[in-house]
Amino acid sequence: MGLVLSGTQIGPGYGPFIGGVIITYQHWRVIFWLQAGLAGLGLIFIIFFIPETIRHRQLEDIRALKEQDVTWVWVNPTRPIALFRYPNLLLTVTFTYLFL
Repeated sequence: MGLVLSGTQIGPGYGPFIGGVIITYQHWRVIFWLQAGLAGLGLIFIIFFIPETIRHRQLEDIRALKEQDVTWVWVNPTRPIALFRYPNLLLTVTFTYLFL
């Protein structure tokens, strides 16, 4: 657990130092290109190494659907709203927006 949380604890300490070194020797836009590259690398790792967690949508079920239905399942804007049926999520979001 310490290794997992070390990224969130070390990043704010070393980030400004590394950013200062980059700005000293390069143009300020290099930082944003570095962030974009790291985000792309992270996305590639996520796509290839993190398994799919949607248990109710197996590959065979998706293949049985029409292409329009599959696209709608992926881009359905009401899916996040449907998560508010869980009381713990609803209360967390409500209190976050009211008090922060």
